[in-house]
Amino acid sequence: MKVLFVTSEHPGRLYGGLGTFTREYTRVLRKLRDVKVVYFHLGQTQPPDPDSDVDYVIVPKKVFTSHSIEGRILENAASLRWQVQKILDVFQPDVIHCNDRQTFMPFRFDDNVLYSSHLLFCDMLGLQGLDDVYFQELKIEKAAFNYSAVSIVYSDFAAMRVVKNISASVSPVVLPLAINKKDFYDDKENETLNVAYFGRFEDMQKGFTNFVKAVELLDKDFIKNYSVNFSLYGKGELPRWIDKSLFKEIEFLQGSDLYEAYAKTHIVVVPSRYEPFGLTGIEAMASGCLLLVVGGLGMDEYAVPGVNCLSIPDSPRGISEVIVDAVKNYNSYSGLRVRAKADAAKWTWDRCVAAHCRFYDAIKDKRVSNVKTAYRPETYNIIESYNKSTNVNYRKEENEALERLLDLTAPKENESVLVISLENGFNKKNVTNLTVMKKNYDGVTYRVEFLPFKDNDFKYVIVAGAWETVINPVAALREICRISSGKTIVCFRKGNRLPWQTIEMECSESWKELAKDTCIDEPEILNISEYYDAAILNK
Repeated sequence: MKVLFVTSEHPGRLYGGLGTFTREYTRVLRKLRDVKVVYFHLGQTQPPDPDSDVDYVIVPKKVFTSHSIEGRILENAASLRWQVQKILDVFQPDVIHCNDRQTFMPFRFDDNVLYSSHLLFCDMLGLQGLDDVYFQELKIEKAAFNYSAVSIVYSDFAAMRVVKNISASVSPVVLPLAINKKDFYDDKENETLNVAYFGRFEDMQKGFTNFVKAVELLDKDFIKNYSVNFSLYGKGELPRWIDKSLFKEIEFLQGSDLYEAYAKTHIVVVPSRYEPFGLTGIEAMASGCLLLVVGGLGMDEYAVPGVNCLSIPDSPRGISEVIVDAVKNYNSYSGLRVRAKADAAKWTWDRCVAAHCRFYDAIKDKRVSNVKTAYRPETYNIIESYNKSTNVNYRKEENEALERLLDLTAPKENESVLVISLENGFNKKNVTNLTVMKKNYDGVTYRVEFLPFKDNDFKYVIVAGAWETVINPVAALREICRISSGKTIVCFRKGNRLPWQTIEMECSESWKELAKDTCIDEPEILNISEYYDAAILNK
């Protein structure tokens, strides 16, 4: 497979996550795919030369005099497209990965574009701050989400922001990001407790002043008695009212200096008001820090209060109270820190790239319609309803159905089995588990309408619990049968509907109608339990 990776932020730029993503992501991707990296140099500075990370550097040429913002944007896009066309003609990529909205317009009419969004423009600026210039940026972002073959974000929070603020018809896919585990280590001293903020000195998104005000509220005797130091690591202009004497260090760090600061910090506070993912939090976890984080944002992808972090409210008073608790009981939270470090280790570039490659394959294999169906906005509401409504009884009923189905198939040791369920599975040698309500081993939540496997990958495919979450039953059944070389068994609910249930099969005739053009034989319907029947389909 050939991938053209296009970015407008150079991988050599240390400050900012997008350059780092380009560098680390493409280095791993080159090991797996034939890759060409194109950098669009949109600034006024001298463009850099191509290097080991960037194959082509392209600068837009101003040919026509334009007196409107739209005209300049279109002229840029036309110039960039004219120059990149030579690369396309020779390289002929299967997938064009546009890594930010500034790279999308030259590829507006290509049907093999994967668009990845790391920070929504409307959230970065705030809709109340839109002017004539920025309104055009918002239009570009909307076009990128609406017209790309596959659109990628990096948290459920970001996905819902896309649906709410960009387009209700977009099907955003949530994939995992990554960090370099080798960069982060633990080197904490016992004499003092170091508490720090890492990030931009900015308030609208980062909630920076909430942390500063929380420190101001702390009792001076408490700080002295528990030997606590506070630090600010980041970039930006500090407000004049901040009492700098409260902070041991206020500086901007990069590279090894930044990693050392993480290593020596005991408690990291992330008071963000908006965060599409929040790399700071996972970097802190990887460094063995106790993480204090606001819930309901992108950090929910990895931060689970009471499991690997502590939750803080969006207020100075509330943050100060949690800091006091974290300091007083720091040793008692050692279990959270150990779990956090282990969880952070999963966020590797190998996993990140592998997850993206599954959707590259979807574009190359002409399965984009499956992706768009599988990740329609309704699916996020289904998961939310499930998380609010599920209980032990539902999971017990699902497990009983799964056990019965395995007995029916009775696979041999050399026969592969795929089990698709809500969140349960089996720890058996020849069984692969895939869940539709939780992140799988590769950090992706899959839907029945889009499964990350090749044709005839499994001898048996067993579905229990997951069928009631499908949006398009025709596409879902075709997808299940596509990956099965032998028998497919779909367990379906009978009786009272589940709170998150999307579909109900009324009788065997429903299955016969649905199975047309999907299976060779008519499905056989068997009773499985008090709550489930099963349709057995043979190719």
